[in-house]
Amino acid sequence: ALVKSLAAESNVDVEDYLAEAGARPWQIELSAPVLKKTLAGLPQA
Repeated sequence: ALVKSLAAESNVDVEDYLAEAGARPWQIELSAPVLKKTLAGLPQA
């Protein structure tokens, strides 16, 4: 569900999104590159 909502906001800033979701700085640091790579691999709607 998180990835789908991120994909819907295709130009969303991943770090800002995670921060708003309440992620800790270290979680953002670990998750942002993975999410960006995942989003980059999704077909554009």
